[in-house]
Amino acid sequence: MTATECVSLACDVAVRRALELASKRMLTRSTRGRTCLNTPSYLVYTCLPPVTDQARLNDVLRDAWSCLPQEMEWLVPSLDAYVQILLMTGTRHHIDELRVRIPVVTVVD
Repeated sequence: MTATECVSLACDVAVRRALELASKRMLTRSTRGRTCLNTPSYLVYTCLPPVTDQARLNDVLRDAWSCLPQEMEWLVPSLDAYVQILLMTGTRHHIDELRVRIPVVTVVD
């Protein structure tokens, strides 16, 4: 596996974690336990109303990137922007789209 593939995979895992965390924070008392019961936890946000308020986006993504090692912090702005777009539009995460949006091409194999 190349360095670029490793970084891409780590980004995918981090995005899934951020989306799972955001999905949990987006659930309300009325939607918890009744929304998207057969949906993977990182995609629950697709069954909920989109988050359109920046303050709310910041809240649901609070500490979402703490799983990334310090040497990957340079990716956080791109990953955060990608995840915010998904949460604002309700669009499903796809690794191919993620690869297009993140600057992993700067990694030297």
